[in-house]
Amino acid sequence: MNRKMVRTITLGTFALVAVLCAARPGRAADANPPYPSMAPLDQYLMDRNAETAWTGAFDNNPEFWNPKNRGPLCFNPPAARTVLPITFMRTKFVLAGQSKDEIHESMKAAVEKKELPEVAPDAMTYMLSKQGHLNDRAGHWVPHLMFYVPLKDAETWGAGAPDSPILVNPHFNGAPEPVTEFMVPVSEWSDGTPADAH
Repeated sequence: MNRKMVRTITLGTFALVAVLCAARPGRAADANPPYPSMAPLDQYLMDRNAETAWTGAFDNNPEFWNPKNRGPLCFNPPAARTVLPITFMRTKFVLAGQSKDEIHESMKAAVEKKELPEVAPDAMTYMLSKQGHLNDRAGHWVPHLMFYVPLKDAETWGAGAPDSPILVNPHFNGAPEPVTEFMVPVSEWSDGTPADAH
């Protein structure tokens, strides 16, 4: 791959990182969302060594276009092959200037046309950097691992059950990609310091 192509893909990925960061579950949509539209592209970009990629929920996410959002995310090889293409496809639609609703419809069409690979059963990522800013409310939240499976009922995995360490990230879950993402908080950041108990 030549350097120009790598740069284009990298910039597109960085743009998507901020554009599509997830809001916390259960938050009602604001009457006047603080980020109603996409900011200039340069506000979403970061130093290439600071970030990889993360995506956000389409529905009821008032911070969908928040240019402060950053989600440093590391993929294992199965996730790089089967989850990262979702990020690349969303990035393509963002850079084409599509609205949030148009991106959702384009992704839905891509799923229907089977233009994305099926998620690998051992696909996982992790977010262990304090440098993240997931949204204005959560800030850098907590370090966590993420596991991807074909669309499933979250209760099958014990997600959300009392005292369960497993949470469901709402940014996939069939909206529209046929993927469920489980999050498992961990006790330490990548630098070895303990995470807050909240």
